[in-house]
This record gives sequence, structure tokens and C-alpha cells, in this order.
Amino acid sequence: MLDQNDDSELGATDDVILRGVIADVTARKDAEKQASYLMRFDSLTDLPNRRLFSETLNRAMYGSNDGLADNENSAVSNKKMALILFDIRAC
Repeated sequence: MLDQNDDSELGATDDVILRGVIADVTARKDAEKQASYLMRFDSLTDLPNRRLFSETLNRAMYGSNDGLADNENSAVSNKKMALILFDIRAC
């Protein structure tokens, strides 16, 4: 017969044990923000680059970030849009 005070045989205890890891991820988040900024802006002039232009154009045309939105369900599908692109590279 088991004794009511013997928890080792019953497998029940009143103590709670928590284990975990605490780490400051501020530096990592700051680095991710900096990398995201550098992907979309020129590091020398801080002007927007072609990637940001492409993302912005996709959002304007399809209403989403990935450019894969269904045109029928898009919030901007019935709006008219024009794009004029001047390529002024030096020859």
C-alpha cells in the first residue's frame, strides 16, 4: 500500500521547474533592419534603388508585397495606372 506523503512513487510534486534561455536580441534586430534598409536604398546616396522601385510598383499594381495577388481580389484592381520610365544611363 502506498503512503499518501510519498510523492516519489506517485510521480506528483508540488514544485514547478522552469528552464530557459534569456538573450538580448536587440543587436540582431538592429542588424536585420540595417540589412533590409541597405537592400532597398543606396549606401552612398541614400536614394531608393531598383529593388524598392520594383516592390513599390508590385504593391501598386497587385496590392501585395509579393506581386502574386489575384487581380480579382486585389483592392486596387479597378484603378487606372500609368508608368513612365526614363533610362538615362550614360553611353
